[in-house]
Amino acid sequence: MVLDADLTVDEVIVQNLEFTTIPIINGEQQCVGVITEMRLRRNPADQGGKRLIRNIADRCHSIHPDHLLNRAVSRMNQAHVGQLSVIERGEGRRFLGIITMSDIVRAQAEVIDETDLSQAPSLGSARFKCIISRCPR
Repeated sequence: MVLDADLTVDEVIVQNLEFTTIPIINGEQQCVGVITEMRLRRNPADQGGKRLIRNIADRCHSIHPDHLLNRAVSRMNQAHVGQLSVIERGEGRRFLGIITMSDIVRAQAEVIDETDLSQAPSLGSARFKCIISRCPR
């Protein structure tokens, strides 16, 4: 699901939103931002629902389809987001879709299912304890 950049808050709120964060796309099929359901619901009370959603949107964090999953994870971590817009390379920079952390976990789980992990470190190892507690490296 994507939203047209020229929609107002009032026009979007009446829609049945399937996701909590939705990309906003302009007429050239470029991602111009993302908006959360919570921001949409708060905005009519604060500013009136006549504002264009592109004017209250968050930045569109993106990645290209040829990037590896570890780059997507790193970019999500740096931006403190749970999804990235997948953007075509080149001048058009057309929006292709989104990738979420859940998509990445699913892809990794498929690899793990096909791998012998009998020698892999457990969650109790020092390496994972540090990650779980977010301690400095």
